[in-house]
Order: sequence, then structure tokens, then C-alpha cells
Amino acid sequence: MLVDKYAQLMTWLQSSNKTFISEKLWIVDDSSTGKSIYTVQSLKTNEHLVTIPREFMLNFITILLHIEKISNKTFDIPNEYRIANIPSPSPEDSDYNLIYQQFKGDELMDLSSYQLISMFLVIESHKKNSFWKPFIEVLALLSDFAYAPLIWLVENTNEIFFRKLPPPTQAHALAQLERFNLDYSVIINLLSTKYINIEVERLISKREFLRMWMCCNSRCLYMELPSFLNKSKEDNFTMVPYVDFLNHSSEDGCTVKINSFGFQVTSGLNYPENSQLYFKYGAHSNEFLLCEYGFMFERGMNSWNYIDINEQVIALMEPHHVEFLKDQGYYNDYTVSLSDVSFRVQVALAVIQETPEGLSSKRITNFINGLTQGTSFEAKSKQMLKEILSGIVEECQQVFNTNLQQFSNDEKYSRIITRLYEDRFDIAKTHLDLLEG
Repeated sequence: MLVDKYAQLMTWLQSSNKTFISEKLWIVDDSSTGKSIYTVQSLKTNEHLVTIPREFMLNFITILLHIEKISNKTFDIPNEYRIANIPSPSPEDSDYNLIYQQFKGDELMDLSSYQLISMFLVIESHKKNSFWKPFIEVLALLSDFAYAPLIWLVENTNEIFFRKLPPPTQAHALAQLERFNLDYSVIINLLSTKYINIEVERLISKREFLRMWMCCNSRCLYMELPSFLNKSKEDNFTMVPYVDFLNHSSEDGCTVKINSFGFQVTSGLNYPENSQLYFKYGAHSNEFLLCEYGFMFERGMNSWNYIDINEQVIALMEPHHVEFLKDQGYYNDYTVSLSDVSFRVQVALAVIQETPEGLSSKRITNFINGLTQGTSFEAKSKQMLKEILSGIVEECQQVFNTNLQQFSNDEKYSRIITRLYEDRFDIAKTHLDLLEG
């Protein structure tokens, strides 16, 4: 039986006759596995499951349209992107509507999708009668992201465990922290220029902003924004109520598309009764999934898993190698999966073998351009790779011999660290055995 908030979500979405949600689906909210969509009846491949109209999709365009309506202004938005029947603001929310009324169009246009959507969600969450309330009520809580390393950093918790994460995971989380802090400061600085009856940090606290920022990060779906907004590729996303309950699988269980009807979901395979629907977020490693979404696959279950060996490869470079690889677009992003060593790694190891004069030779350029197999680099590249992988295996074994549970009563933190090192061990050991075989 649906909890009230999910019944309210369904009522809200189905207030439009353009919404379609198959009667064969139902929402499950489990305390251990989170929100998901299950089948009530069996499904066949290519069955139409869901259509969410554009007016319920939360993105840069729809937010501009809502703020435009509240502020009684007209932003420079072409008619083809306009949506009919944007609701009028409630007088009960006048304090919050006053904030929107003070925004200038260019101020909003200068924001990123993360900044605008996160700010909008926090402000709307304070309203009594927000149009978006049924959606906000079912968004993940900050506690749902407790195992994402970014949360540890922002909230200054689990410092011991953060330092025990593999270095690439730490680097990923620190890069996220830089992005988050920038986004939060941009919004606080913007609001500080407005007349607000509430203290800015109370209106949008760092914890509230973090929650909505993580909801954007973990539940957004790709949607290309129109060119007139002049946005970067990182801004090309939308949030879609109900559809965001689809969880990740390494295989595509559903297909999605955006058309004039809205956001549509179709079954990608046959589903038996009482089975969970899945959607592939992308070819992501466990490290990426943990940092960006707050979860990981069990050991050996992520067919897209890979490990980052940037630190080890870059440590072997001289300045002329770095400069050359940057010029060629091959600097950084060095990974090894269970099935192969990325071509970027192969190029970097080949370049490392060259003198400054040798980097202008056809030997290296032909290899980079795929004209040769790079046979002349192979022996030394294998030796360097063996040394890198041996170091990773040794590092993992040291972690396995450490009693991580001594640092916390919550054993899940120690399992997270162990799992990440298991991934590194499994992949490194597989290739090391092949190289030594």
C-alpha cells in the first residue's frame, strides 16, 4: 500500500491528462534498498510504461518559467519552449515569492543547472503551497547519502575513514567538494544582494543545499538544453518525478526518450511479475557510483568496473612527457578494467619511454594515430605496468590486514573501504597474472 506522500505524488502527476503511468507498476520504498519501481504484472519488451509531461520535468527551462510567472516578468525564452498553464503563486508564500521577484533574467541565466535547481528546490521546500511539493516530499533525505564521501567532507564526519579510502576515491570526492562549495557560495552571494526577510544562511543552509545538490547529482537524467541558454554539457539534465525511482543496473532494463509528449520510458526486456525495473545510468565504476550516488555493486557484480591509476602513471612522467600528452589530449584519465588496459594508459607508457627529441618521431605519432601497434614500446610498457600493478596489489593486501571496524561502530563504513580495495585488487591481480604468465 502506498504511503500518503506517494499517493499524493501520483495524484499530482495524474492531474494532467498527458501523464501516463502503467497500472502494471508500483512504487516500493524499502528502508534498506531505498525507493524503486516494481512490476505488479509481467511486462513484455517495448511496452510503454511511463510518460511524464514537460510541465512536471524540473530543469533550467521550467524553473525560469515558474520564476517568470511568480515575478510577473518576461524572460527571453522562445515560444517553442514555453509551457501552458504554469500555476499562479500562492499569497501564503509571499515572502518566498518576493525573492524570485528580485531576480534579473541575466542573473538566472548566468547560473549553472546545479546552482539554479538546487536553490529553487530549497526555496520551494520552505513554501506551504509549492506546485513542486509532491515531488519534493519524495526526494531523498541527506541521510540517504550518508555513505557518499562528499557528505563526510562537508559535514566533517568520518575523517579517519576518508583518509583510508583509495587515493583516487579521495581525489574524486575532493573535486566534488570544490564544485559543491563553489555552487553554494555563488547562490549565497547572489541572495545576499536581495532584500530577504530571512537570514540568507537560514533560508538556504549548507545542509539543505547539500541535500538538493546531491538529489540533482544522483537523480538527474540527460536532457539537452536549448542552444539559446548557452550552457555547458554538464548543465544538460532534467529531474523527472516518478522516473527517478528507476535504479541503476549495468544492463539496460528500460529505454528512455524525450519527445513532444514529455519524458517516456519503455521496457527494454521481458519482466516477470514482482520484479524491479532498472535503467543503466552509464558505464560507471564502483568508485564513481559511491561518490556520485552513494552506493556500489557487490564484489564482482559491476561489469563496467575499472580502477584509476593516474597517480602511478603520472609519477613516471618528466615535464616534457606531461606537455606532450596534454597537447595530444592524452594526459590524465588512466584506467584499467577487468578486461583491458585503456588505450590512454598504453599511450602514456609509450610516451614515457621517449626523450624530448623522440616525441617528434613518427614512431610515437603513428602509434597514437592507430597506424601501428606500438610493438617497439611493448616490452618496457609491460614492465612499467607490472610494477604499477604490483604496488596496487601490495597496497590492497595491507588494507585487508587492517582491522577497519576499530574506527567505527557502523560496519558499513569499513565494508565500503574494503570493497573499493577489493575492486582494485581483483583488477590489478588479474592483469598482473596475465603479464607474469
